[in-house]
Amino acid sequence: MDLGVEHLATALQDQPEVRASILAAIAKVYQDLDMMDEALPLSREVLALNQALYGQASRQARDSMGILARLHGVRGEYDDAGDLHRRRLDLARMARPVDAAEVADAEIRIGRNLLNTSEAQAAEEHFLAAVDLAEANGLAREHVDALRSVADTQRQLGKLEESERNARRTVELTDLVRGENTAAAAFARGTLASTLSSLRKYDEAETYFRQAIDLLSETLGPEHGNTLTTHSNLARMYLNSGDFEAAAEQAGMAVKIGERTLGPSHPAVGRYLQNYSKALESLGRTAEAVAAFERTAQIFRDTLPLSSYQRATPLLSLSGIHLAQNRPVRAEAVASEALEILTVALPEGHAITGVADCRMGRSLMAQGRLEEAEFHLQRSTESLLDSNSFPAYREECLTAAAEFHRARGSDETVNRLEAALSATN
Repeated sequence: MDLGVEHLATALQDQPEVRASILAAIAKVYQDLDMMDEALPLSREVLALNQALYGQASRQARDSMGILARLHGVRGEYDDAGDLHRRRLDLARMARPVDAAEVADAEIRIGRNLLNTSEAQAAEEHFLAAVDLAEANGLAREHVDALRSVADTQRQLGKLEESERNARRTVELTDLVRGENTAAAAFARGTLASTLSSLRKYDEAETYFRQAIDLLSETLGPEHGNTLTTHSNLARMYLNSGDFEAAAEQAGMAVKIGERTLGPSHPAVGRYLQNYSKALESLGRTAEAVAAFERTAQIFRDTLPLSSYQRATPLLSLSGIHLAQNRPVRAEAVASEALEILTVALPEGHAITGVADCRMGRSLMAQGRLEEAEFHLQRSTESLLDSNSFPAYREECLTAAAEFHRARGSDETVNRLEAALSATN
């Protein structure tokens, strides 16, 4: 295939339509083989050819734009992906006649890209726009895709009752539109299961997770990445419910199979390993957990782009362990690295960055470096005080800030923080 690409560098220059078609096919093969570096330049050339052949705003150009945007997204180049998705949306809206399905798809793609940078509020707006458009135009498939994305996003935003309602509706519509024994039906059940887990409805959540795993095993295969991800999500549910042995079993299985099928340094293996590490930590196997989190952090350093906030997740976990083990210097080191990542990857004042500031502040407090600690605890409070995200971390961080200000005699600040904690509880 590489030889074919080399040959095409000079061949078919007088047949641009054929050249574009062949390059697009080769790029698709590269993408299916997870060879994104090879796929990207070919997809760029296909876009340029289609723009020259059919016009900057043509359907062929817009379709090529969408493919190139998705490639950038897979590579973690979310700004480039977002720019292309928005250009495609603008052009699709101006086309005559307007293709409502294309516009809805573009809205969904923009929303999913925003989720990659943890901009869930903005993502929800695009997903809801896609839902409205799909309902108004009778677009069943787009309606299902958008509604599931809404449910996933609302779970992240802490809108759990709305998420549950939309997730249940997604299961109903997916079974009707796509069929009960399809991968789409499995994805819908996975979304509902995750929301039910967040609502602590663990028995029902487990039922839907098991249904999703069975369907994915039948339709995609028991070792497919989506099947392994669902096992890993089930492990997270077991963690939340306190069944740490079951969590370790599910996550460990995903890690073991993923290492064999994807390779030991694949980013998906890193995500499975993150859940396995949490299970080890919960089981009191702290040394093993630290080693696993450190391996996860290295996988993410090696494979995820600087724009990915997920690079910070194992570092935040390590900072918590080091603080619990009275190792504030080590906690400071990993919290500092997490802050560097999150400052680049997330919008200013994001709740996840607030958690990293909190861990940094606690580390500095434990070392007696109070002025430095105050700066980070203040930033953490500003990020988390009015946030509904990450309630356990929010409680940890506001409690730490209250303790700090209590020791310094700042009664007004302490009262404000304790009022916020009481309201949440």
